[in-house]
Amino acid sequence: MTGIKDQADTVMMGVMHDALRRDFSRMRGVLSAPVAPGDAQRVALAEHMAFMIFFLDSHHHNEDEKLWPRVRANDPSLGALLDSMSRDHAQIAVQVDELKEAAERYAERGDDATRADLLAAIDRCTAVLVPHLDREEAEVMPLVSACLSNDEWRAFEKSAKPDLPIAQLAEYFNWFLEDLDEARRRKIMKALPAPIVFVCTKVFGPGYRRRAARRWAARTETPSGPLPANRFMKKAMRAANAIAVSLYRRTNGRIGGSAKGLPVLLLTVAGRRTGAPFTVPVAYFKYGGGYVVTGSAGGMKEDPQWIRNLRAAGTAQVQNGGADGCTVDAHVLDGAERDDLWQNVVLANAPFFAKYQEKSGRVIPVATLIPRP
Repeated sequence: MTGIKDQADTVMMGVMHDALRRDFSRMRGVLSAPVAPGDAQRVALAEHMAFMIFFLDSHHHNEDEKLWPRVRANDPSLGALLDSMSRDHAQIAVQVDELKEAAERYAERGDDATRADLLAAIDRCTAVLVPHLDREEAEVMPLVSACLSNDEWRAFEKSAKPDLPIAQLAEYFNWFLEDLDEARRRKIMKALPAPIVFVCTKVFGPGYRRRAARRWAARTETPSGPLPANRFMKKAMRAANAIAVSLYRRTNGRIGGSAKGLPVLLLTVAGRRTGAPFTVPVAYFKYGGGYVVTGSAGGMKEDPQWIRNLRAAGTAQVQNGGADGCTVDAHVLDGAERDDLWQNVVLANAPFFAKYQEKSGRVIPVATLIPRP
């Protein structure tokens, strides 16, 4: 095996890592500033956090499922090192789940407490993420470069390329290039076809820079006053939800298939007003031949829209990991039935849901999903 000769291939790994380091640091700087972000900047930060989490989850999935097996096949002696990197990924995933929840709470409320929670979640995540990135660059990638040929590396890159619209791919490309030193910038741009570089930087670049300015700029007041928080919270939540659903489907639940130790399914239910199907990831508890789900929403003050839709529809579609979807009869329970499942299924398996109920100030709905024969 001659090893990778085209260093532009492996330089990209460091570029992607630097984008994560840079923007986690920026995020922390904005959130810890004396003046809290306004509503528009807050939603821009929440959307960018969802964007980074999607990238990070995809990046680690591609390494575990597509890159490490290639390396292991060429050099079995690296197996212990690659296993260690995958264990790091699992540890990081736990912190990323907590970071996602903290960002969603901040998008909803934006008060000092949720801002402090998000800062703490960023610190916990970067405490395990940054040393992992440093180790991968210093210890792992030189071995990968020596182990794989150019053709093998390019085959990996092709298999790892996300199935995303050109606008979203351009968003990532411009994110990688932002504030990049000139030498690496030239190397990366030279490695790509000129038309792709032109479209990404000239067609989509201005929009990317406007969005970047919105999330990193200092807070400014407008004559019209603060922007409506609910509207921006909903926008941020929709963006985060779409990313989570896409990643779950692409990986058959290997990414996004668990949260805080609980399994997660995709629930598709018709909107009670529009009738249009809407899909959300929902943690569940096994119950008989079906599932129990709750409208906890991480302790938010209102019932999530999907539980309201479920109550009206009485039926839904469920995807559990890589299994085929199925139709379920849905029942949102009340009174003694609800209380029994809350105590004996939900709290018995996940006691921390009691904190969600206390924080929300509402009776958290409980529903059963029973597959049809």
